[in-house]
Amino acid sequence: MNQEELQQIFTYLIKREKVLAKLLSHEELIQALADQPGRLYWSSWDSLKALAKTHKVTITKKHMDCLDNYFRFDPQPLPSLCINTISAEELSRHLNIFPLEKGKANQLSLRFSSSPSRPYWRNFKDMAKALRDETQFIIPKATQIILAKGFHFTPTPPPVPNTFRFLLQQMTVKALRREADKRGLDHKGKKKADLVGQLSSG
Repeated sequence: MNQEELQQIFTYLIKREKVLAKLLSHEELIQALADQPGRLYWSSWDSLKALAKTHKVTITKKHMDCLDNYFRFDPQPLPSLCINTISAEELSRHLNIFPLEKGKANQLSLRFSSSPSRPYWRNFKDMAKALRDETQFIIPKATQIILAKGFHFTPTPPPVPNTFRFLLQQMTVKALRREADKRGLDHKGKKKADLVGQLSSG
C-alpha cells in the first residue's frame, strides 16, 4: 500500500472508528509510518508499536484489534545480510526495518559499524561479548533474537600474524603458546592474559 492509499484509508478510519481517531490523527507518526522503508517486511503490529513508542504514542490491544479488521500482513521475505561486511549505510538502513525504537536502531548501527572486531564475529555470542568488552554496551537476548531474522555471520579469516586481542582471547592457552613459538617469543610460565598481551603487541 503506497503513501496516498494509506492516507486515504486512515482519513476514512478517523471518521468511522472512534477508537482509532486519536491515534490516526497523530501526523508525525502517520508520516513516519508512510515513510518507513521496512513496512514491506512487517508481519505483525510489533514494528508499528516500536515506531509509535519513538513518537511517544502508545498502541493498545484495542487499537490492534480494530486495525486487524481493515489490514492484513503479506510481508516480503526479509533479506539476510552479512553483519561482518555490510557497509555502515546498509547496516543502518537494515536495522531500521526491525521492530526496534528508532533511537535503539541508530545506537546499534553506530556500535556495530565502529567495532574493530566486527569482521571476526562468528555469532551473536561473539558480537555481544565484543561490544561489552569494547564499549560496555549490552545487547539484550531479546534484541539478538530479533536481529537473527535478518543477519548472518561470515567471519573474515584471522590476520597473519594474529595480533587481534578479540581473536587471541578465544584461543586456548595451548594454542597461544604454539602461536608464540611460531613467532619465536618466549612464553615460559606465562598465563593466558599474559600470552594474549604478548601476542597482541606483535
